[in-house]
Amino acid sequence: MKIGKQNPRNNAFEVEVNKRIIQIFDVLLETGQVKTRNKLACVLGTYSHIVTRFFKGEQNPSLQQLQILVNVFGVNAEFFMCRSDVMFQNDSKSDNDILLQSKINNNAKPN
Repeated sequence: MKIGKQNPRNNAFEVEVNKRIIQIFDVLLETGQVKTRNKLACVLGTYSHIVTRFFKGEQNPSLQQLQILVNVFGVNAEFFMCRSDVMFQNDSKSDNDILLQSKINNNAKPN
């Protein structure tokens, strides 16, 4: 299923899920848990151009790829489903969550 500007039938939930997936990928890259998009693709068992499609909002990871994010990187599955604002398991406020909040706050500042 395609997500993003190209599909006018997107609902708000799909768009929010896609945003959260991109946030997770950004934090994994910024914290060095994954060095490059290519390495992220390898971990997810896909190609780098598919990961690029994830970042562009054109495609979402498969359920199997989401399970890898949960099992390998400790991503909170409830975060994907918009049931929690805590991105990673085992931490109520991990360094990654603090980094994400900082990014959100910086993006919200007026120019």
